[in-house]
Amino acid sequence: MKRQWFPSIPYETLEADIERRGPVWCALSNIYFYVFDEHDARHTAKIIFDAGYSLEELDHMYKFEVAPASWLNFFILTGAEFEQFDREWFPGHVLRQYGQRFNKLRFILYPWIMREAATDKSFQLITNAYKQIRVN
Repeated sequence: MKRQWFPSIPYETLEADIERRGPVWCALSNIYFYVFDEHDARHTAKIIFDAGYSLEELDHMYKFEVAPASWLNFFILTGAEFEQFDREWFPGHVLRQYGQRFNKLRFILYPWIMREAATDKSFQLITNAYKQIRVN
């Protein structure tokens, strides 16, 4: 996939599609709560596949919709007991964060988190599971 640096989907499109996108956003946000294993990745990939999104759309959702709204959770101390974001609250949070300019903290930390941290490895597991589901 070609590297994309800025969101390419208009805010209005996301807002109109929130009923379908919301469960996918919640599933992808779990990357920021714990390290995924293959079982978690298959479950998340199934949610995404059932919602009817392509790999390109999945990549956009991860980088530009979910990550900007979730990335600070990466810094929560281990041992914290969090299951996931509230499913009613999180879609609205994603919409509020979508498309905002990066502040300095985001500019410094966010690219590192996306490339080097466990989130990228977990996303790769999800992508691989999605490809397997699509083939079957």
